[in-house]
Parts: sequence; C-alpha cells; structure tokens
Amino acid sequence: MINNHNILDYQFAKPIVKQSELCDLIGISNSTLKLWMKTWEDNGGELADIGFMPLEGVRENTWDPKLFLHFVINHKQKKLEKYSSNIEYKPKFTVVNNNKEKKYNAY
Repeated sequence: MINNHNILDYQFAKPIVKQSELCDLIGISNSTLKLWMKTWEDNGGELADIGFMPLEGVRENTWDPKLFLHFVINHKQKKLEKYSSNIEYKPKFTVVNNNKEKKYNAY
C-alpha cells in the first residue's frame, strides 16, 4: 500500500509549473485535468484551492504542483477495498476438452 504522507512530502523541481508539465508530472491527460477542474467548480470549489494560479504574461495556465498533488490524493485517489475471504469467484469462461466440460477461473 502506498503511504500518502511520503507522496505529499515530494519536492518538485519548480514551485510553479505550466499545465502541460503538471499533466506530465502527475500522469494524467490534459482532458482529464480539464474535467476535474470543471467538476471542482461545478461543486462550488475555487480553482485556486487546488493549485491553479494563472500568471500575467504567461500564455499557458500555471499551477502550484504541491497543492494540486494534495487535491489528487484527497479527492481523486481510488479507495482500495480490503481483501475479503468471502469473495466468491465465478468462472469467466468454459473450456471443452475431450467432450467434457472443465471450468477454469480466470483471475
């Protein structure tokens, strides 16, 4: 399991990055970022709260990557389900061999 505290302590090379750099650093597409921005605003959030900080004279949007990373960890990280021994596995396919049916689990 990933320790989020270690991730949040990550030191970025630059305190402010362009939007394209942010997407590369975090590993998301620009369209995903735009969707997250729209959803955040639609839910009443301010883009500045997630690190958006446009600078005068800079054509591309700029971001505080540390604030954005906090947003990703706190609002976009999938919650991992705990392993349960009660999970019932059902066969995903059936293989016919020598006119007998054999069922295999495909995990």
